[in-house]
Amino acid sequence: MYFKVTIYTAIFILFLGTLESCKPKYNETENELRALTINIPLDSLDVLIPKRGLPSIMKTDNSPNFRYVVYFDSTICSSCSLKKMGIWNSIMHHTKEMGANVDYIFIMNPKSDMIQKFRNDYYAQRLNLRFYLDSTGVTIRQNPLLGKSEIYRAFVLNRENHIEVIGDASKNLKVEERFYDFLKKKMAEDQD
Repeated sequence: MYFKVTIYTAIFILFLGTLESCKPKYNETENELRALTINIPLDSLDVLIPKRGLPSIMKTDNSPNFRYVVYFDSTICSSCSLKKMGIWNSIMHHTKEMGANVDYIFIMNPKSDMIQKFRNDYYAQRLNLRFYLDSTGVTIRQNPLLGKSEIYRAFVLNRENHIEVIGDASKNLKVEERFYDFLKKKMAEDQD
């Protein structure tokens, strides 16, 4: 019995050591991303807009202060990704209440032979969100670091197209709070 406990303890300690050794690499990649100018090729992507138009909560002026970009590599299940999008309504509503000028850009990467199904699912679910379709993967080709990990596929860009906040606020409460804190800080700086 003692031998089994010792082996399990040793394995657990090795596992923790492995996790700790990953942290510097994560921070290194995050710093690489922050240093890049991110080009989102919206002009070369198809866009889906709700049939009744975008709600006022989604409309921003021509030059938003920030753009929250969420890229879905949804080649496995685009419809599954759509079903999880409702949470963004509350995030967008909260940023509007704060008075922050943020544009939300959702980019979906469905398989080319599934685009029509994705369109049908999009309209059937009556989402009030604008989606860009990147069936050729041009966004990842122009920004290869985004393909390294799913963690880096959601981020906030400033007007200079540099990343300010990394992470998907719809999947992680800490990222959501970090996003709101970032906006509060920037809005306070603008008032000074």
